[in-house]
Amino acid sequence: MNLSTVVNEALEEIRKESQKKIYRRDPEAWYADVLDGRWWSKQREIAWSFADPEKNQTMTVVKSCNGIGKTAIAGDLATWLIAVNDPMELSIIATAPIFSQIGTGLFRYINDNYNAAKSAGFLIPGRFVADPAIKVAREGGGNDKAVMQAKRPADNNLISSFQGIHDGVVAVFMDEAGGLPEDLWIGANAVTTNEYARILAIGNPDSLHTAFHARFTERERYRDWHTISISAYDSPNLTGEIIHPGPEKDKAIKSHLVQKSWVEMMERQAHPNVVLAKVHGEFPKDSSTSFFPQHAMATAYNTEINPDGADVILGVDLAFGGEDDTWIYENRGGRVRALEKIQYEDDYMKLARQVHNIAKVRGASELRVDAGGTGKGIYSLLETEFSGEYALIGLQGGKASPDNSQWAQMRAYMYDDARRQMQSGLIDLDYEDKALREQMQRQTYEINPRGAIQITQKQEMRKRGLSSPDELDAAIMSIVDLSFMTGQEPVGTVHSMDYGEIPDFGFREYADRPGMPLW
Repeated sequence: MNLSTVVNEALEEIRKESQKKIYRRDPEAWYADVLDGRWWSKQREIAWSFADPEKNQTMTVVKSCNGIGKTAIAGDLATWLIAVNDPMELSIIATAPIFSQIGTGLFRYINDNYNAAKSAGFLIPGRFVADPAIKVAREGGGNDKAVMQAKRPADNNLISSFQGIHDGVVAVFMDEAGGLPEDLWIGANAVTTNEYARILAIGNPDSLHTAFHARFTERERYRDWHTISISAYDSPNLTGEIIHPGPEKDKAIKSHLVQKSWVEMMERQAHPNVVLAKVHGEFPKDSSTSFFPQHAMATAYNTEINPDGADVILGVDLAFGGEDDTWIYENRGGRVRALEKIQYEDDYMKLARQVHNIAKVRGASELRVDAGGTGKGIYSLLETEFSGEYALIGLQGGKASPDNSQWAQMRAYMYDDARRQMQSGLIDLDYEDKALREQMQRQTYEINPRGAIQITQKQEMRKRGLSSPDELDAAIMSIVDLSFMTGQEPVGTVHSMDYGEIPDFGFREYADRPGMPLW
């Protein structure tokens, strides 16, 4: 090797090291130069809060709407840390409420960055293992160094496993942070006590009274945390912000961000508290409040539907004890009325025969029966001992919903779909039905830690001294759109350029489409 070659190689190493030092202080430059990537304005705000070169320690907490690339920016920043630091002096922890979310979310983005950097001729140290984790071989042999690894929220050794780290670069990434317990936040603080430490917590503001919520509301106590809030209305697809100078690249980036059509659909259809969290990036006004908005009820009471010629759908809420009655509600083309009250009867065969006869007399096309608990036996009798022209459908409120990220169980889906139809002017309710009206007014719900709607259970309502909402459940069963089960077109589907492809009953089928945020 001649002198010129040696000098050139030395100069190249110096150049690379100098460049690395620049990138260590400027993640945005690294992302642009190595990956030809660009962050939009709110992502840049997150990046610079996390990587602030003027601060040795930073703690950043982000609440946001859906579909703004919050997990992507976390993956970019984790990749940046690995790329510009000595892997032997780097320890990164990643956590999320569900362990698999780390692999399918954060680590997926990191892996994509690794591949993109390799294609660009920039090798990032470390190899992925199944844990998930990223490990680097030590010089001279010995066990591999875990540069980054995932931790389960339930891991009791979160603190102890990293207690030996007192120097170097330490970072904690907390994805879907709204669902993480307080103990884990304490653990994150415990492992980031060294000189150069970083915490980034990101999530949707679905629930009140959580550790995530406290960082935004108890500002004196958590004044060391830098808070960032992001609304869907901040999205480049709604503001017109240019992200990348290349038009095609700009278009590709924006295709993965929240779309204007989705925002408009949510504003029109979703529950107000869901809109607050998923669209505006704000916490619900109350964690347990009345489910049916006044304007939805008012619309249903002021809607008049001519039922002539419409199919008859019956909803049957079966009595489960001496304190309850069996209620049957009839839905004719959206006109919903109380049809029959049957006093509690412990003779299952007699009750099944009564329900069957009513369905025959009314010429029902569908008989929807509460098939949970005691109702399972009555449903079974209707199925085996009686036959009619109607389709018999058993509904169990405690079973899985069409999308458990939106609705905690089937009952929540049924209630939310009925609210949606009421709000859209598809349902005609009788204002004189005082019992139904009162039950709607007092029906409460919660947004659970996963951001899904949870309807207050009958048992809980009884504990509060409230009567069972039997009439409401029967009416809901007659109303709910079950087309997701049959493959038929949903009730009230809007056909237009913006919304024609999106079913009103929910968004499960569209979760993987560009611009359709994952719930």
